Amino acid sequence: MDSVLIHTRFSSNKVAPFFGERKNQSFASLIQQGKKNDLDIILSDMRFYNKNKKTICTGWIFEEGKWKKIKNKNFNLVYYRGRNKDSLKFAKLVQKLKHPLRNHYILENICNDKILTSSIFQRLMPKTFLINNHYELQNSLKNIKTEKIVLKPRYGAYGKGVIIIDKKDLRNGIKKDTVLQEFIDSSKGIDELKIKGYHDLRCIIIDGKIDHCYLRMPKKECLLGNMRYGAKKIRIDNDDLPNIIREKISFIDKKMKVFDNRVYSADFLVDQNRKPWLIELNSKPGTFYYDNALRIRERYHFNLTKSIRNYIDNIKIQQVF
Repeated sequence: MDSVLIHTRFSSNKVAPFFGERKNQSFASLIQQGKKNDLDIILSDMRFYNKNKKTICTGWIFEEGKWKKIKNKNFNLVYYRGRNKDSLKFAKLVQKLKHPLRNHYILENICNDKILTSSIFQRLMPKTFLINNHYELQNSLKNIKTEKIVLKPRYGAYGKGVIIIDKKDLRNGIKKDTVLQEFIDSSKGIDELKIKGYHDLRCIIIDGKIDHCYLRMPKKECLLGNMRYGAKKIRIDNDDLPNIIREKISFIDKKMKVFDNRVYSADFLVDQNRKPWLIELNSKPGTFYYDNALRIRERYHFNLTKSIRNYIDNIKIQQVF
């Protein structure tokens, strides 16, 4: 059985890797589905890597229904689940140590750097600008027609630091590496899905195939669709996905398929004229928040670990030749 190290920051909890039960259950499911694909999954942090032995000094596994601490474990591949802003630096470290990495570090960078995302997929996205101060903000605002705008960190995740605000309410205090984006009014919903109101539509793609999709509906009086802000999650059957969204995903993946085995998500908003807009890409789509869809979570985790299994097998074949 091959071993996969999932790089993540775990807590000081002594009985499980995380304090949150939802997160513990999700990673336990991922590990269990990994075993079905002949993978032994370890949760750890490359800070605990022993360069001389090429092992991880400490980490967590899930076995016989409970979490267990392990020591000095070998592994065949690293799957990065750390912070967005550290991904490129981390990838270079793993490459230097000559360990295979999932995803490819360039794909990580495309997804995590919102300015790079917008430069590659400019025709799919709202107007997007990098600003570092209030002067740059005022200059860029001249190119945005919407009354509302979106401000977000260049390398942010989970909706942290995202602000949707009217232009007239703007104040000084712009931080370096802030992304300014045109606001897309999605309040009309998606007719094909019989959905009314503000939304964002997330599609998970594994090796070029749409694994599953769901809508995130913000709480009343909130425009952010992140689960951490109390958004409601509605599963969408793949067969019901509008063709125009499929076309956008196909266009995106034509650029991503150069990276072979890959997993990422694409977030869309549909505007008042029924036009879909790509808002963000994510190289680490969440593996939890599936409380009422455990069967979907299991299938997702199985497909994800199967993809990793295939990646390891391909590496072994290349080593033979």
